[in-house]
Order: sequence, then C-alpha cells, then structure tokens
Amino acid sequence: MIFQSCFFKTIPASESRCVTHSPAMFDSMRKRSKIDANGPINVEELLKLSQGKAVQLLSSRPNNSYVQITTNLILSEYSSTGISYVTDSVIAEYSGCSLCIVDVAKKKVLRISGYKSDEIEPNRVLDLNDEGERWEGDVLDGKPCGWGVLYDTENRILYEGFSFASGYACFGRKYYSDIQQVEYEGSWCEGMRWGRGIQYDRTGKVVYDGEWIDDEHMKNKLLINSEMDIGCNLPIHNWLEEIEVGECSCCYEYLRALNLHDMTSLKRLVIRSHCFDNVIGVMLADMPSLESVLIEDECFTMDDNEDFLTCFSFGVKRCPRLTTLDIGPGSFPHYSIFQLEDLPSLKEISFSSWCFRTANLILKGACGGEE
Repeated sequence: MIFQSCFFKTIPASESRCVTHSPAMFDSMRKRSKIDANGPINVEELLKLSQGKAVQLLSSRPNNSYVQITTNLILSEYSSTGISYVTDSVIAEYSGCSLCIVDVAKKKVLRISGYKSDEIEPNRVLDLNDEGERWEGDVLDGKPCGWGVLYDTENRILYEGFSFASGYACFGRKYYSDIQQVEYEGSWCEGMRWGRGIQYDRTGKVVYDGEWIDDEHMKNKLLINSEMDIGCNLPIHNWLEEIEVGECSCCYEYLRALNLHDMTSLKRLVIRSHCFDNVIGVMLADMPSLESVLIEDECFTMDDNEDFLTCFSFGVKRCPRLTTLDIGPGSFPHYSIFQLEDLPSLKEISFSSWCFRTANLILKGACGGEE
C-alpha cells in the first residue's frame, strides 16, 4: 500500500483542515503495493492481540513492512522499529515497547500503547511554546496524539498528519512553510521518513519517489567496513538483498557470535578475508531468499591464546534457496561443529585447506535434494 497523491497543489493555511485524500490517491496505493502477498489481516482481530503478538504478526509480513532490526551482537539482543501496511488505509508503527495503529482515510487512531484510543481528545488547539507554534488536532495528556496540523510562529503549516510523542508517525505531509508547498508526503516512523514516500523540490517537482528507511533513501546493499563498530548498533532492514563485510572488519574482542536470521530479502552474504577473528559461533537461519554465501580466507580464526576446549560452531539452517556455500582457506580452523539443515537447493559446498580441521559434519533434513 502506497500513500501517494496523484496531484499537487498549494494549500493555504486557512484551508488546512479541509485537506482530503483523493480516491486516485488510494488507487495508486493499491496498484503499487504488495498488500495481498500474504493474505489480508483482519483489523479487528489485530486490535485484540497483545502488543507482542501484534508486532510479531505485522513484522512477519515482509512485503507489507519496512522494519529495521538493530542488533546488539554482544548480548545477542534484537529490537525492531518500523511500519506495516495492514490494509489500504490502516498503518501500524512499532518500536521497542510502543505500538500504534491508525486509519489514514478516517484520520483516526485505532490503537496506541498504554492508552485507550477513546481517551484521545479531538479538535483541540495546543500551544507548544511561547514563540507561538501550535498543534490543532488530536491531543492526549497535553501532547499531540493522532491526526492534526502543526503551525509555525507565523501561522504557516509545517506538517499535517499523524503525530505522537515520538514525532511524526504513520502518514503525513511536511511542508516548505515559507511557500506552503508539500516537501514530503508519505509514511513516517518516530519522526523519520520511513516506508513509501515522495519528496518534492520547492517547485513541486518530484525529487524521489520510493522507499525510505531511517530518514534516508532505502538501500538494498549494506557495506560493513573496518571503521564501523557494529557490536552495539548494527541496523539491518528487511529489504536488504546483500551484505558485504570488508577485509579485516569486525575483529573486536567483544564480538563473540554472528547470528543472522529472518532476513527475508537477503540473497547474498559476502565476508571478505580476515574478518570476525574472535567469533566462536556462527548461525545463518530462516532466510528464504538467501542464494549464496562467500567467506574468504582466514576468517573466524580465533586468537592463539583461546581455550580450544570451547565448542565452536558454524551452522546454516532453513534457507531453501541457498545453492552455494564457498569458504576460503584458513577459515574456521578451530571450529568443531559444521551443521547444515534443511537446505534443499544446495548444490555446491567448497572449502579449502585448514578449514574445519577437527569439525564434525552434521546434516539434517533435505540438503542438496537428499534426505
């Protein structure tokens, strides 16, 4: 589902409350979305679920979601931030302990964490500061909460759409306030452009029409280099198709495990030479699009002083499209477990000298078409 206007016009501040979404706008959403790829979600049933189950259901629909997973590789913890398009007009935003679900067509909040939606006060005027900025719209506990219009000190529109404590959310329009032209129209998450959206220049010309993540144009490839400290903050989104780790990267002492799973769009993983020196466990699992894994020479080697009585393990599980696993010389020399499970398309396993010198090979399920 894509929230996109099929026309553009200047909207005077005096008319801001009369802004509506055209039928053509929602037709455009349907044509460009993949909302039916996993079957419809019943909104009423969704609203009855606990927050955890609701987020799990929403984020499990990759074609309809834009989710960034921030990993803590030290603690093996994961947190998800993103939006999901539930129906042609219903959007959900979630991050950490928060979840809100809105109906854009009705300009209504259907669910918000910690409150009942009927506690929201509509059509309120809220002074935001002494300079004269104000919010006109839905309010909860003295703060913007729902649909409304944000005005600057000179009574010009800055933003129209949903806004919560975390900032602009779900869907809205941001304006060039001095000329009252739309600067951006589309989805938001925690005050950042997120999901489908259109960016305009000051003349109304489209600058970018596409996907956004974390306030930036969405990229399908992630490059990790030696200067990046990924231990506590590795942002990975569900539309990534390729991850490449550059030479001599990710060799921090605290980095002990590499777990990549449930990355539904990832097709290719490349790890260049001399990476992950101190990692003692690797697991690649539940990635339905993954086709190839390349790990070059002398990766996952461990420090010479490491206690080699520790069980080091490498595993690849439930990646139905994986065809090639290529490991260069000198990688995983001290790993004792090499496990492959449910890889029905696997055609080629290649590794050179000094790889898995003492490892036990464990095969489970269909691997390479064999049971």
